Amino acid sequence: MANKKPVPLKDEAIDTLDELQDKLQTCINALNSLSSKIGSQPTDNIDVGKFKADVASAAKSAVEDLLDGRQKQREEKDKNGSVEI
Repeated sequence: MANKKPVPLKDEAIDTLDELQDKLQTCINALNSLSSKIGSQPTDNIDVGKFKADVASAAKSAVEDLLDGRQKQREEKDKNGSVEI
């Protein structure tokens, strides 16, 4: 089997190493935050349904923030790119 690099989509920018490190640090911070929230809960009386809802809500918020950030970057890029003649 040959090692194949993932090919970015046509309009997808390639992230720099610094950008990847920033994204990874954001993920690590989110996991640490979730871990501290889980660790502060008593383990003998866990409401599994509430826990699932909390995790889903946190994941949804993180994805929305990521997509909003990417949309803003794309809009800025388009705005700056359309100004040049």
